[in-house]
Amino acid sequence: MKTTITHSAKTLFVFIVLLLSTQTAMSQFTPGEGGSIPAFSPFTVPPGKIGGFHITTSARENNYFYTGTRAVVDMYFPAPSQYGADSYTLQYSANDGTTWSNYQYNSTDLVTSTVSQDNFSLNLDGSYKLRLLVNGGSKNGFTSNELYATLSSVDTYFAGWGLDESMYLSGVMSPWVGRGLATSVVVKKILDNSVVSGGLSYQWYRVNPASYEMTAVPDSTKLTYTTTHADLGYLLAMRATGDNLNVGGFIQIMSGTSTVMANKAFVNNVSNNGFRLNFYKTVSGLSVSDLTLYDKNYNPVAISAVTKNTNFAIYDISAVLDTAKCPYFVQNLSSFWRLAYEFKTPMFTELMQGLSFSYTISTKIDEINDAILSVYPVPAKDRVSFNAKDNINQAIIFNIKGEELLQTTFNNKEGTINTSGLNNGIYLLRLITSSTVYNRKIQILK
Repeated sequence: MKTTITHSAKTLFVFIVLLLSTQTAMSQFTPGEGGSIPAFSPFTVPPGKIGGFHITTSARENNYFYTGTRAVVDMYFPAPSQYGADSYTLQYSANDGTTWSNYQYNSTDLVTSTVSQDNFSLNLDGSYKLRLLVNGGSKNGFTSNELYATLSSVDTYFAGWGLDESMYLSGVMSPWVGRGLATSVVVKKILDNSVVSGGLSYQWYRVNPASYEMTAVPDSTKLTYTTTHADLGYLLAMRATGDNLNVGGFIQIMSGTSTVMANKAFVNNVSNNGFRLNFYKTVSGLSVSDLTLYDKNYNPVAISAVTKNTNFAIYDISAVLDTAKCPYFVQNLSSFWRLAYEFKTPMFTELMQGLSFSYTISTKIDEINDAILSVYPVPAKDRVSFNAKDNINQAIIFNIKGEELLQTTFNNKEGTINTSGLNNGIYLLRLITSSTVYNRKIQILK
């Protein structure tokens, strides 16, 4: 048996777009004209249970201490600290869950070594049902969702796999409904590392993000999948299963992002006491607990009240704001829908999660001209240069998914950022000055 530990990368919170105080003119819709957000049943976990436990691969590997090969099962789970726990104990059942025992290695119960451990890689001696037992914290004694670990009997292994969720698959960005997912799997023989062609069947599953219960999606048996409204709130997973002749075991590739519905929104009436949030689709019963608000340094800002205005598409948000801490960023916490900003350029239109807003500048983004901000060359190759009428403090480049790629600090009205490490494509350049934030689409072409 072997145990491996990986550390989950922390996602840096980034502002996706700038929404300025003249958003009434930028709204492009009348609040509520898009209909209503439907009522969703929240995802739940059975009493005494936690979710998140999943098996990624079941295959074979060389037996490094003896001749021949051995079965190996790789599994992942949330770090115990995410549940306020100290550790997990792995448990197994040989009779379909009728009785459970602690899995032992060298006559000792197998327990996660630290509160941050989030995986096991095990050489099991049989096909068992597995689960985790929570140790410590408020969920002490809880157990995870249960999974079958069926062992592979064919001397093959999964040499490579991938998941593409880019907007180019269906024209819709992640995480919005309608986005495409495309997986790839490479299987090799242990004997000579030659690639195995065929021998796999594919099935897509909807995964309950709370309990991790998996439900097969009907008629979805290809490497690619396009999400529908039936997927709202769910994670998606594709399982490739061997035929036990040419390929053994299985691999499960899971999206890290649930599917959500976009609800376009804009902010207006911004003051030191709060702002007005306007939705394209009405939202019944929006409350303080449904929203989060951050300042420009990503510090949380308390929302004291959320009050419905003339209808369920317009809400007044009470919070103490400070122009020195602009821009602010507001988002909602629903598992099924997210407020979004429609970001338009002459070349494309995209929906970005959350809203960024300021109430110190009245210049509309689309009206920013070279007298205010100049970015060159167009297209760029190994560098992007810029100058603005204000002192630039920071320059950030994001990819089309909103992920931060480059960041440089300045104290000048002009500067250059090295883009030699970026691939050809469209990116977003964000320049943060002492008084506002500029956003410009840039193209890298080498």
